[in-house]
Amino acid sequence: MREWLDYLSSRGRRMAVLSNKPVSSSIAILRTLDAERYFAVIGGPETTGTLKPDPAGVSLVLSCMGGKARDSVFVGDSDVDMLTARNSGIFACGITGGLGDEVSLRASKPDIIIERE
Repeated sequence: MREWLDYLSSRGRRMAVLSNKPVSSSIAILRTLDAERYFAVIGGPETTGTLKPDPAGVSLVLSCMGGKARDSVFVGDSDVDMLTARNSGIFACGITGGLGDEVSLRASKPDIIIERE
């Protein structure tokens, strides 16, 4: 995963985190993983006013980053993430090996699935 983040970052790709966890928890996790620096925006329910799969959180994050749904990819490990992408008009990239249930992730039919070990 680190190589992927390095690759995207080195090519000027702007990235964000949108979680249903409190922002402070997301930041603590990212700091522990030494990954906070990769993300321009870290959003959660207290900053977006919504929970995934509501598309309002994605709209707010895109607005903060100056991005557009048609130019974005939503990467996630759960069916809720894939539904959030669909609700937001964003390409849905599912990734296995995370905390989400893999059967539910696959059943949500992401546009693409990345297999992680």
